[in-house]
Amino acid sequence: AELLWHLPISLRFQRWECVYAPRLHGVSLQTLYRHFESRDSPSIMLVHDTEDNVMGCFASEGWKNAGKYYGTGESFVFTFGQVPLRMTVDGLRPKGALSCQAFSWTSRNSFFMFSDDTVLAMGGGGQYAITVDCDFLRGTSAPCSTFESPCLSSKSEFVVRTIEFWGFVDAG
Repeated sequence: AELLWHLPISLRFQRWECVYAPRLHGVSLQTLYRHFESRDSPSIMLVHDTEDNVMGCFASEGWKNAGKYYGTGESFVFTFGQVPLRMTVDGLRPKGALSCQAFSWTSRNSFFMFSDDTVLAMGGGGQYAITVDCDFLRGTSAPCSTFESPCLSSKSEFVVRTIEFWGFVDAG
């Protein structure tokens, strides 16, 4: 619920739906891009690593194979820290209470979203806040001037246990 208060007001009361998850749609960055072609809309990338860190980002636009930076200052990154999760039919669910730290745009640069054939990334200005490689197996996180965020994981390089992309559907 804490994450909701960081979303743009227009999205806070919309229903979430899974746009892409490798366990449902196969492991392919190109498949992820195809799922977003038909819905160029904001999303949440949720990453659970093998150290039980949960982190991610709010992407203000649909992910695409752009080869350059895009997105807007509504984008942000977040971490829940180490949270043991359990897998359910509906996806990841926490075993305990969650506490979200979100990091919004600092206005220092406009390096919001970057994606190409090899990587998805948020932030820039020296280091990315979070990256995930094209096979969704590994990622990195580092302090980032775009969001003035610390490393979002317990280590700068991490192994992805689960990754999901959630979009928004008008609840009306």
